[in-house]
Amino acid sequence: MDLADTVIQRINAHTGSVFCRTSPLGGGYIGDVRKVELADGRQLVAKLENNSSNLAIEGFMLRYLENQGSFPVPAVLFCDEDMLLLQFLPSNGSIDKAAEINAADAVADLHRITQDDFGFEYQVGVLLARGQGVPVVSVAAIVQHPLNSVMALESSGIKSPRDLVGKTVGYPGIPTDPPLLRTMLEADNLSESAAIDVVDGMVNVGFDLVPALISGRVDAIVGAYWTHESISARNQGFPLTVLRMEDWGVPDFYELVVVASENKLREDPGLVERFVRAIKRGYVEAAKDPALAVELLLNQVPEADPKIDRPGSALLAPLWVEDGIPSFGWQTAEKWSEMTEWMQTNNFLTADLRAADAFTNRFIEQAE
Repeated sequence: MDLADTVIQRINAHTGSVFCRTSPLGGGYIGDVRKVELADGRQLVAKLENNSSNLAIEGFMLRYLENQGSFPVPAVLFCDEDMLLLQFLPSNGSIDKAAEINAADAVADLHRITQDDFGFEYQVGVLLARGQGVPVVSVAAIVQHPLNSVMALESSGIKSPRDLVGKTVGYPGIPTDPPLLRTMLEADNLSESAAIDVVDGMVNVGFDLVPALISGRVDAIVGAYWTHESISARNQGFPLTVLRMEDWGVPDFYELVVVASENKLREDPGLVERFVRAIKRGYVEAAKDPALAVELLLNQVPEADPKIDRPGSALLAPLWVEDGIPSFGWQTAEKWSEMTEWMQTNNFLTADLRAADAFTNRFIEQAE
């Protein structure tokens, strides 16, 4: 495949040279990967997106690895969402014993690189991580209920899980989604075998959930947020029916939580307390005036979509600060134990994992 003139022009502009010729390279799983030869004698690798990749992320990761560790990576000459230009590293295609040892040492060295002090994670992700021996702890619940849901076009007539019998359900490939759907089906008095038939027919559509639904590729989707994808579809003229998971047998879990490592909680509790106090203040204020919160977001992130984020924030605000809980961020042992038991029943966790170790209200209490 020849390169488009616009691509050649961009290569010339970012290299300061003139494009001569190109040839395909093997081994690429995301995007079209090609060797490029320039008039000044240089050779480089050009990676071009395939409508589903974001090469800017890959470029960022390569630069991060180059700056942080000893792992040998090609120099990034240019990166954007749809183009990545890299240093060409010649190889004879074989790896000897010394190279294997060197690569192993470089990979091991990556473990000395630490990440940020805090992060956002799903409650399910926290439990999966702890099941793998990663000592992460939830210090605050951001969203008090599941956002993940089953959605179908209103015109489809699908109004309950059992209406999915004989239908095709799309999902993003996340392994917890099929058993979540099965739980919903069985809660709607569907037999075990009938529920399994629906789950076995699920189609991995990646994260193109709404396009797959409105195009008719699938009859329903799971793995989409009722505070986001439902709005996106409605904005395109396709109102959806939403089946919320906690209404159909799934434990009422926290969709999003703030996490930190056990070491951070033990070694720098003052930092954790200050961070939790700050994030609590921000969400409480945002819940009071979601419209203003979106305007502040757009000032900092202009690429955000106000047609989704404005109505979405109005739906989310009651889930940040909810009646019946002591304060923003509060977590209950009941929710953690029920979700842990569900994951154990569905073979995601071993029986010895302790739900009580996965969360703490200590810092939310101190933030009062």
